Amino acid sequence: MKLKMYVRFLVVLLLFAMALAAVGCGQGKKPQPATGDTSAQETQSAEPPADDETDLPSDLRFNDPEISFLIGEPSANKGGTFTERSIMLEDFDPDAKVDYAVYSRNMQVEDQLNVTILCRAINDAIIKNTLMNDLLSGESAFDILGGYQAWDIALAQQGIVMNLNKLGEYGADYIGFEKPYWSQQYDNALAYKGSMYWITGDLALRYLGGMYCTFVNLQLYNDVMLTKHGSIYDLVDDGAWTLDTLEEMSREAYMDLDENESGGATGTSAGDRLGLVVEKNDMLDGMAVGAGVVWSTTDSEGNVQIAITDTALNQAAVEFAQKMYRMFYEGDGAYYVIPHNHSAKAFEIFNTGRTLFVHDKVYQAENYLGEFENYGIIPSPKLNAAQENYRTGIHDGCTLFGLMATGDTIPASAATLELMAALSYKTVRKVYYDETLHYKYSRDPDSSRMVDLIHDSVYIDFAFAWGNSLNSVHNIFRDTVTSQSTATTFKKQKNVIGTLLEDLVAKLEQNA
Repeated sequence: MKLKMYVRFLVVLLLFAMALAAVGCGQGKKPQPATGDTSAQETQSAEPPADDETDLPSDLRFNDPEISFLIGEPSANKGGTFTERSIMLEDFDPDAKVDYAVYSRNMQVEDQLNVTILCRAINDAIIKNTLMNDLLSGESAFDILGGYQAWDIALAQQGIVMNLNKLGEYGADYIGFEKPYWSQQYDNALAYKGSMYWITGDLALRYLGGMYCTFVNLQLYNDVMLTKHGSIYDLVDDGAWTLDTLEEMSREAYMDLDENESGGATGTSAGDRLGLVVEKNDMLDGMAVGAGVVWSTTDSEGNVQIAITDTALNQAAVEFAQKMYRMFYEGDGAYYVIPHNHSAKAFEIFNTGRTLFVHDKVYQAENYLGEFENYGIIPSPKLNAAQENYRTGIHDGCTLFGLMATGDTIPASAATLELMAALSYKTVRKVYYDETLHYKYSRDPDSSRMVDLIHDSVYIDFAFAWGNSLNSVHNIFRDTVTSQSTATTFKKQKNVIGTLLEDLVAKLEQNA
C-alpha cells in the first residue's frame, strides 16, 4: 500500500500542531508520537552516536521509483503481524506508538531519497510456498523480500535474491554491513564464502522481539529466593546465571500444590508451584543457543563443518540435553509443556504466580503480560560457570531481507533498505522495547541493562540459520530432551546432514 498523500498531510498537521522536535540523519524534522505520551517521546529524543549515521551521500535522490516489499506473515500466533509492522501496516493508527514510529521513519525515507515505499504482506503463509514461480520467472513486481528465516532462506538456493556483496557492480554500494543497525554476527553466519544473500537487524521487529530471554516473577523470587541467592540482576552481572543455578532454584521453589502424581516422571504438574516452565518446540532452540551449543563451525576459507553431530565438537550439546532432561524428568520444579500452545500455557502459570521463570521470546511480554507488571527479564542461562559469555538466540522466524536479483531498482532499493534500518535503530527499536516491556526499558535501569545485554549477545551459526535445508537440525533439542541423550544421539544424523550440506553449498556456490 502506498503512503497516501492525505495521511501524510494529516500527520504533518499533527507535527506542526504539537511543535515537534527535529529529527534524524542530520537534517529535517524529528517526528514524535501523536498521543502526547511524554515517556514515549523521551525514548526518541536522545542524539545518536555518529557511527549510527549512514554513509549515504547527502545529495542522494532518485527519480521517484516505487520500492516494493514482499513479506510473509506465517501465523499470528508466531508473533503477530511483526514483519508487516516492521515495514508498513495497511491501516496506519497514529495513536499506536510503534506504528507511528514506523510511519514517521518511512515518511522521512521517502522524502530524503525521493522514493515511494510499497508493501504486500502474504498472511498465514510464507513466500517460498506461495509466490515461488512468480519470483523464478524474473518478472516479479517486487524489489525487496522480507522472508521468514526458517523457510524463505532457501530462496537463495534458487538464485532469487542477489549476492549483496556485488552491489557495487550495480552502482548500489549503499548498505553499511558494519553499521550497528545491521547484525554482523547474524549476517555473517547467513553468508557463505563471501556471498551474502540475506541481512537482518533492528529493522526487523521479529529480530528485536524474537530474542529469547528468561522472564522472572520478581514477587515470587523476592519471597523465596532473595535471602539465599541475592538480587537476580547481581547474579546475572556476576556471570552466575547458569543452568545449574536454574536447576537449583527450581528445586527450591517447588511446592506440590495439587497433590497430583501424574504430571510427569517425578509427579511435577502444571498445578504445582514451579521453578521453570518451558513450552515444547522453539523455546528449547533458544535455551540451547544460550547454553553455548554450536551447530556448525566455519574455517578461514569459509568452509562449513557440522559440529553438533561430531563427537569431538558437540560436548556442549550433549551436556545441555542431559541437563534439561534431568530438570524436566528426574527432579521437581521444572515443567515441560507438551503439547505446546504457543506460550499460552506457560504464561498462564506465570501470571498466576506459580512459577519463578518462563523461558520464551521478548515479544511474548506484549502478548501475555499486559496486566502483570512485577516481572523482570534476564538472558538465557549459560551452560555452566565455565562458559565465558551469555548468548542470545533468535526465533527461527526472524525476518531476513534480500534484494531481488533482477530489476532496475537495485540502487534505490539498497539505499532505501539502508536508511530504513538506520532510522529504525535510532527510533523504532527504543519505542518497540518500551511498548512491549511496559516502559521498563526507559524507566527501569535494571531492565534496560538486561535488554541491552540480551540484544548485544545475539548468536547464530550457518547450520542453525539454514536448518530447514539440513534436516531441521536447528530444532534437534525439541524432542532430544524428552529422553536420555548421549553423543551417539546426535551422531546418528551425521551422514544425512552431511549430504544435505554438500547439496546446499553447491547451490549457493552456483548462484554466487
